[in-house]
Amino acid sequence: MYNRQSKSGYRQSKVRQKSMNPKGFRVGGENGTYPATLVVPFEVEELGNEHILKEASKVLQCEPTLDAIKKAITDKWGTNAKALWLCDNRIDAREHYGRDLETGKRTGAISTVTLPLNAEVISDLGSDGKLYIFSGEENWK
Repeated sequence: MYNRQSKSGYRQSKVRQKSMNPKGFRVGGENGTYPATLVVPFEVEELGNEHILKEASKVLQCEPTLDAIKKAITDKWGTNAKALWLCDNRIDAREHYGRDLETGKRTGAISTVTLPLNAEVISDLGSDGKLYIFSGEENWK
C-alpha cells in the first residue's frame, strides 16, 4: 500500500502490521504442554520458584498467592489453559535444557514452538527461559 500524508503532516501507512505469534525454543518437546493450573503450583511448591508468585501477580493483576493466580489464569484463558517454558533462542535452549542431569550428555532435538496470539509471559528468567500461559494450540517444529 502507499503512504499518505496525514493532516498533521506526518506520513501514515495504510498497512497495519499484523501481530506476531510468540515463538520460542525448547529441548524435548515430546512431552508437549501441561495444564497451567498444575504447572504454576508445581514450579512454586515442588521446585521452590517463589519468584513466580510475584511476577505472575503483576502480569495477571491479582494477589501473589497460588489460589489467586490459578483463578486469574482460569478467568483469562479458561479451564484448558496451558503452560510452557520457552527460551528466546536455540543456543539458550541447548545450554540450559539440552543435557541429561546425571550424565551431562546432550539430549533431544531443539524444537521451535509457535504459540497462539493470546500467549503471555508470566515469568521471565532471561536466558533460562520464559513461562508462557495460553489457550489454544501451539505449533511444534
